[in-house]
This record gives sequence, structure tokens and C-alpha cells, in this order.
Amino acid sequence: MRSVEPVSSSLRFDPPAERHRAGDADLTETPLIPDNAEREADSPSAAIPARLLAAILDLALLVAIDLVVVVLTLKLTGLPSAESSRLPLAPMGGFLAILNFGYAVLMTVMGGQTIGKMATGIRVVHVHRDDVPLGAGLVRALGLLVGALPAGLGFAAILIDRDRRALHDRLAGTKVVKVL
Repeated sequence: MRSVEPVSSSLRFDPPAERHRAGDADLTETPLIPDNAEREADSPSAAIPARLLAAILDLALLVAIDLVVVVLTLKLTGLPSAESSRLPLAPMGGFLAILNFGYAVLMTVMGGQTIGKMATGIRVVHVHRDDVPLGAGLVRALGLLVGALPAGLGFAAILIDRDRRALHDRLAGTKVVKVL
């Protein structure tokens, strides 16, 4: 029969009030925005050429991925590439749209950078938080589509706005800055 040893006192849970009395910092005094978030949000806005190059790199990457998906789908279905028009447009287009939209949202939410932004040394930051929340990432990706549809007029604000925030950045509460 095994004996149970008592739990060490160093693993004991102390409520915040007891820790405060013991001289430890109280959890309620921690700032909501870490110091590095304030630096990033106050960082200089990304230059227009860097944003444009990042967009071109991301677009090229997504086109390449989309082509690989189409080619693999043709191989799996046994269709030659000359008959690619026989693939059902709605399911294939829907899948590729979800794939591309997911790339934009998840890369922005998980680290503030797509691969194009990583290559050009820029990142997306939220103006009030350290990270970009999922809701803001979704709004930003949808705003990209809305801004691109009327001949790219949603991006014109980058040329005149002091912070170089386009329509999708304004809608999502984000800003594109240089990486420190």
C-alpha cells in the first residue's frame, strides 16, 4: 500500500490579499497594457512602399498556394489541367476564399504579421491593446475586401492620413507600424 505525502507549503495557494500582506505585488495593480505595447502603438507608421511590398508578397504567396490547391485537386480527381473548368466553381472558390481569409485573419491575430509583413519589417498593432483581438482581425480582413472593391479607394486614406491608417485599419482599430 502506498503512502501519500503531504503537499509542500511552497505549492500552497495564497489568495491575493494574503500575498499583499506578505509584501508581494497585488495582481490588480498590473497594467492592462504591457510596456512594449505602448512602444509599439507609438511606433512610427509603416512606410507606404513597405506596406505595398508586403501586400504584393502576400498576394504572390496566396496565389501560389491557391494554384497548388487547384493542381492537387485536379490530380485527386484524375482530371487533366486542360479540363480545370470542370471543377465546380462555387465549392472551389469558397474553399480558396476561406483559405485566403483565414491566412489574413490568423496571421494578424497570432503575431500581427503576415509573411509579407515579416519580410518588410512591419506589423499590425491594435491601438488600445498589446495584441490584435480576433474580432479586430476579422473586421480588418473584411475591411480589406470592402476597401479593395471600389477600385481600391479604401486604401487612399493611407496617402493623406497622418498615421497612414486605411479604411480597414480604422474599422478594426489597428495600425501598421515599423517593427522595433
